[in-house]
Amino acid sequence: MAVIVPMRQNMNGDRGRFTAKLAIPRTAVPVMPRPRMSTRLDQATAARVTLVRGPAGAGKTIACAEWAKEGAGRRRVGWLCTDRGDNEPTRLRACILGALGTEQAGAADGDVEGFLDRLTALVPRDGEPVYLVLDDVHEISAPAVLEDLDSLILHAPDTLRLILSGRRVPRLRHLARLRVSGELAEIDGAELACTAEECAQYCGVLGVSPEVGRVLFDHTRGWMAGIRLAGDSFLADYFRDEVLHDQTGSDRDFLLRTCVAGTLTGPLADVLTGGDDGARTLDRLSRETGFVERGDGGYRYHPLFRDLLLAEAERDLPEELPGLRVRAARWYAGEDRPREGLRCAVDAGDPELVTRLLRADRTRAAGKSDHEELEAGVREAGSEAARGTYAFLLGLAHLREGAVPQAREALRIADGALRSAPSPSILPGLRVRARAWRAVAEARYGALEAAVALTEPLSRGGRAAGRVPAGAEVRAVTVAALARVAWARDDLIGAKHLLDEDPRFEPFPGEPPVGEELAWLRARVLLAEGDVQGARAVSDGLDAEIALRIGDPDRAASALTLTGDPIVTGYLHLICDDPRAALRAVTERLDGAGTLPDRIGALLVAGCAHRRLGAADTATTCLGQALELAAAEEPIRVFLQGGQTVRSALTALTSPGPFRNRVLSRFDRQPAAVLTARPAPAGALTECELAVVRFLPSHMTNEEIADGLFLSVNTVKTHLRAAYRKLGVGSRRAAIAEAARRGLL
Repeated sequence: MAVIVPMRQNMNGDRGRFTAKLAIPRTAVPVMPRPRMSTRLDQATAARVTLVRGPAGAGKTIACAEWAKEGAGRRRVGWLCTDRGDNEPTRLRACILGALGTEQAGAADGDVEGFLDRLTALVPRDGEPVYLVLDDVHEISAPAVLEDLDSLILHAPDTLRLILSGRRVPRLRHLARLRVSGELAEIDGAELACTAEECAQYCGVLGVSPEVGRVLFDHTRGWMAGIRLAGDSFLADYFRDEVLHDQTGSDRDFLLRTCVAGTLTGPLADVLTGGDDGARTLDRLSRETGFVERGDGGYRYHPLFRDLLLAEAERDLPEELPGLRVRAARWYAGEDRPREGLRCAVDAGDPELVTRLLRADRTRAAGKSDHEELEAGVREAGSEAARGTYAFLLGLAHLREGAVPQAREALRIADGALRSAPSPSILPGLRVRARAWRAVAEARYGALEAAVALTEPLSRGGRAAGRVPAGAEVRAVTVAALARVAWARDDLIGAKHLLDEDPRFEPFPGEPPVGEELAWLRARVLLAEGDVQGARAVSDGLDAEIALRIGDPDRAASALTLTGDPIVTGYLHLICDDPRAALRAVTERLDGAGTLPDRIGALLVAGCAHRRLGAADTATTCLGQALELAAAEEPIRVFLQGGQTVRSALTALTSPGPFRNRVLSRFDRQPAAVLTARPAPAGALTECELAVVRFLPSHMTNEEIADGLFLSVNTVKTHLRAAYRKLGVGSRRAAIAEAARRGLL
């Protein structure tokens, strides 16, 4: 016989708790209205059943509660916050009937038919829909209770709209049938996440600046709890209590061991956990947690979720983490994914493995602009050694592409991080390499004093003191930085003295070819001396400037189709008497983009162009700004490159001053461009030198040439230096061309 149990008896006398379970929640934290979510729930609840599924802190409860409150007076909404105690049929029936407005619970003997009869009396089969929200429905797992919910879905009046909100989809038998028939609507974590606009609004409610808000959005992917608690010590506690605690022991162990990898696959997960069901586990977690994202190439953990997992792993598995990272790095290497393996190897602090992966990644390191992994490494590195290594590699990549401001910033980060990191955790020689390449970046940027200061520690305690300098292995890079400084300040003798050193250099994987940098500088010095033919022989990257120097605008225009240098283009337009085109060419540089020489050069072009257009005041302003920008670093060459056009403008429109006067005096010492070839240095090539030169067109390495001639590598290099000197060249390409011209090949 069915026994009707009073509500207070069914709740063990705890009427207050029962009443709280049936109340639409009110939060103590700031809530931002999200009309988008209310509209979405309006649309979804046209179906018989709506699933609102997302991870802890996704905003499920708040979205449903705000929707229910907004509809007060327009619709009838019952609310039940379920918990683990509701895994008993009679209790849950009592709660559902209470949510729909009765003071009596269901049948105590488990008669589901009696329960449905009572529910039908509360929800008429005709009339307006009645809505029932079951919040935290993931807490329901008992088979008998799930059967009751299945019966409710199948046999409840058509006017009952059921909203099931929780972290996971309940194991209900009839959901698939509803999905096929179009009677099931679903709202997942992606829809619950804040949009960029909503995040900005929410940050305004929380008193967070727009700049910080943009960073938060990128890192949290719109996860509501992450946005609210970011930077708060409570975030880690919330994650531990609400997310990790919700996982089974085996799932928690799986997450902690696999979080060391960036992109996960089933086989990689098996390598890291020692199991054999990685693919199934990843698939299930992607559906259940909302923090495991499926994408191209595998699965990735939500960025903030991964950060918190790594912090937990550092606490629980400190001894295992390096080995897990090495396993992941080796797996990536075996799958021909060296860039992903590199991150794991750096985090593991394994110098040998890092070097091997860098060599495997040489193709990409030679010029591809895929910096995503390196930039993520700088942001997310777990140690200063790892952060410095990522920043160093990122800076080199930017340098190879000519992105000097970005390279300068990345190498600044690398230099600082590597100097503060403990020595055993750093790849051998990386500190001095980061410092040397940072000096090159500063010199290219035009920060000449900074470049000189950075090279000073690399030369301290030199060979004269009986010791090898600290930066001996990167002397070629240091020479490149100092020679650029000397050339920029029109110290051609100092630049030539440095470039004559010709130090040997063993490149680290990913480093730009320093030989090309040195050849470019040699060509610049030769051109500054008026030796056009010599500059052409040493480097083929100055054709446009050489053409302008000798008064051949057609050839300059042809060369600029390849290089597109805006400053040289501006001077070309001035030579062709088109000052407006000159201004258009340098507009971007006038806005502050690029290096200090770029900005100064653009101002000089603009000043000369405005002078041609009759705007003397504007021209004077531009020229004055150029002098002001240059006063501290004294990059004289950028003025001299403008030739008589710049000299005339400076003389006519600017007031005397120490730096301005020094620049004008240097114009008087500039040699005219010499088109005739330099006489070949005295002395014919020896038999050994000629033998080495004849190997050059084969593009064999010095080591391969040495093997072919049964000589040592150092002997081959000695013969090459002598041959270059006698041929009057500074590069392999130029040596091949000159030897061919002389009929030596």
